[in-house]
Formats: sequence, C-alpha cells, structure tokens
Amino acid sequence: RTRESLEEVVAKYLQKEPEDMSDELLDEVDIIWPSEDFFALMKEKRHAVWELNQHTKAASIIARRMNAEKKKPKRERLHVFLSSDSFAGLDRSVISRMALYETSHPLQIPFTSSSLHIKSIYRLLNLNENQSSQSSGCTEAEERFSWFMLTSACLSKGAQGKATPRRGPEEHDEMSYSNFELGVLFCSRLQEYDSDRLYVYDPQLKGCQCGSKDKNHKARLRNSTPNNPLFLDSVRKVHLPVPFKIRATSYQTDEDYDFFSATPYLHEVTDGTKGNMKLTPYGQKLARENYNKS
Repeated sequence: RTRESLEEVVAKYLQKEPEDMSDELLDEVDIIWPSEDFFALMKEKRHAVWELNQHTKAASIIARRMNAEKKKPKRERLHVFLSSDSFAGLDRSVISRMALYETSHPLQIPFTSSSLHIKSIYRLLNLNENQSSQSSGCTEAEERFSWFMLTSACLSKGAQGKATPRRGPEEHDEMSYSNFELGVLFCSRLQEYDSDRLYVYDPQLKGCQCGSKDKNHKARLRNSTPNNPLFLDSVRKVHLPVPFKIRATSYQTDEDYDFFSATPYLHEVTDGTKGNMKLTPYGQKLARENYNKS
C-alpha cells in the first residue's frame, strides 16, 4: 500500500474532503499489528495452559483447536497475513504508523493463549484539557469512542473500496468493491436525547451504565450541553471489551530513526535483507550474520 492509497482510506473514515487533506494526515492513524514476539508468547502460553491443566475445559478447547489446525493446509491455519516481500515494499510513511498489538489489562478475552481473528477500526473521542479535568464521570483507564467498527475487512482496496473509474464519488457518490465484507458499527450519539449513548473502554464499568435510573438524569441532561463536561456524566456509557491496548506503542520508538523495536509478524519470509526488512531486528540480525560470513 502506498502513502496515497492509505491517505485515501484515512480521509474517508475521518470524513475529510481532498482539499482538506494535509501532509500530516497519516499522523492521525495508528496501524496496530502483532509482532513475532507476541505470537511466540501466545504459543508458549497455549502450551503451558495445556501442560498444567490437561484435564480442564480450557485445555480441552486448546487441544481441539490444535488438532483441527493440523488437519488444515498450512495457509488455512493462518489468519494474519503480511509477507516479507509486501512489508519490504511498503512506503516508509506507511510503516511509520505501525504500532504494537499488546493485550489489554485487565484481560478482556478468556485465554491469554488466544490470538484473535478480528479487525477493528475506531475513532477516539478526545476531550480538551478543560473537559478532561472537570468531567467526574471518567476513570483513569477510560477511553471514549466516537465510533468503533468490528469487521473482517482489511485495508486493501478490495475490502475498503475505491472510486469507480469515470464515475467518481464527487459526481455520483459511488464506490466499487472487489469483495463484500460485513462489520458491526458501535456509534456513540451525543445529541441531548434520553437515548444518547457513549461507547467507552472502561473495565470498571459493568455492562451499560444507565443514567436513566438516576432521578436527576433527565434534568441534568436538559441543563447540560455537549461543550459542558457534565454532559458526559449524564450520558449512558457502554463498555466495549476491546482485547488490545487502545493507545498502542509505535514500532519506531525513536522518531528520529526508522529502525523497529520489534519484528512485525510475517506469515512468510522469502528475503529478510531487502527493503524495510533491514529496519527490523530480524533483518539486522541476518545482515550481521552475512557480514561475518563475508
């Protein structure tokens, strides 16, 4: 994926018109991707759970999964696809937005040994400094979502769509898709109605925090406005059990250097020494080995 094609996708999700796009558009997005170390840890934990609890329900589930995977062709066992060739050819501005997939704490999925076959796209709702300091309804761990989409669609043009040739969206509002993938959209609504809701990540919430049970809820809602931090305290909050850290750590820990702190998970490696592969710990290790041999 080129910088231009990624910017096109980001602009659509942020509802930006082409004339509103700036050179810093990609600074507004993180691409969360698991590392080789993450998957290695998942395998270790899966084996450890099975070894220690061979007669438990958790172990039996893991055993069934492992046996089912062994019967499948190798490619069908995978559900995370990024080859070394694809990674090596990505624009530097694109890989600069890659961030580490790390499990959230407290854990939001049943097993620490599970890797997920989901894709998520979300937009955070950031408060200004005044709202953050005055709102009493938030906790330290809380993150607010403008919207959160759970889907199977990756960032390819086939899944995200592209403007129909000679019939672009500026004239006909049409897009073409190579395939069709569904998703579930959780959309916050803050319009000063009793039915307003705010989707959040806050493990301290148990289910839906229904402010309507509070006798003063409607009065507070009528007297508040979206620009008033008390408005957020009057809105129903729904916790989404997102299994990964919402604000992820970049692979490039030093903004002055392009080198990665970890190697992204790659389902196949044909050449670890070309292009962007040289920026990964794996590629650097191969380069040192080749240098020592020569």
